[in-house]
Amino acid sequence: MPARYEPLDGGSIKEFIQVNLHWHLGAEHYSKGEYDIPVGKHRRHRPGPPKWDGQPLVPEVQPGFFCNLRGYDDHLKPYHFKHCEDAQVGYTYEFHWVFSSAGPLSNEFRLYSGLDQAFNRSSNPMAIVRGQVCRIINDETLKTEHEVERDYDNFVEQWRAPDLGNAVRYVGSTTGPSFDNKVCSPVAVNWHVDTKCCTLTAQALDRTCQKMKEMGMTADLRPHGSRELVDRQFSSMLAYPLSEPEY
Repeated sequence: MPARYEPLDGGSIKEFIQVNLHWHLGAEHYSKGEYDIPVGKHRRHRPGPPKWDGQPLVPEVQPGFFCNLRGYDDHLKPYHFKHCEDAQVGYTYEFHWVFSSAGPLSNEFRLYSGLDQAFNRSSNPMAIVRGQVCRIINDETLKTEHEVERDYDNFVEQWRAPDLGNAVRYVGSTTGPSFDNKVCSPVAVNWHVDTKCCTLTAQALDRTCQKMKEMGMTADLRPHGSRELVDRQFSSMLAYPLSEPEY
């Protein structure tokens, strides 16, 4: 469907307030050659419970698309997560940084569980969501707290800035398994999405969960379910580049 307006560009984000970070099991978006491996519900020809590399996925959570693991055989040793729940090395997660025009006004940075605070000062806010899809690896070379912190690189507030030309912006909907091709989302979102699969260490992910836990974000420490891929007849017809200077 043609969008009613051109999506906001990256420079607009400085006028918005970040209210949340959450993550989904698998990618809710699809990028051929990057995150395009069907898992679970999307793999209709595969009987039985959804699995990835012989391991069960998160129980009762609908998965999205996965990134390939070619070249990462030496980085797939299981990692004991201290702060994230139901996280697995080798899995793919889509991370969403949610920014609202009506987030709470504060002199201190603070995120909140869920999306209620996106409507703190308006019942009809504008929203920008940055989406990035990452495969999770175990980097056992990260030995010290300083090394982990440097690798984490403030991921709770910022994505791994995509290379020039690898990110797009478009007008889309909210996501999650509550909506599908029969039940539509009532909210329009300015999406900024990295079309490449990023690589995130388990150590950085766990540090991210630690920071979220310190802010009381207990509902977002585990992956949410992924929305069924939007059918082409409902998809936005136009995607615009997200220019590098405005990350």
